[in-house]
Amino acid sequence: ELADVMESFQKDLTSLAGEAPAELLGRCDQVRDVDLVRLGVRLEDRGNEGYVCYKG
Repeated sequence: ELADVMESFQKDLTSLAGEAPAELLGRCDQVRDVDLVRLGVRLEDRGNEGYVCYKG
């Protein structure tokens, strides 16, 4: 399932490449806050420190 989520995310990013930055960032938020959470994965954005990944 994770591979499917990431494949869909990659395809969406490719199609959004010419769109407004808000569109691209919105899709990034969706994969972090919805798609991965549904799979039991949580990414925590720590700004300049990067990300922390938790698998539940």
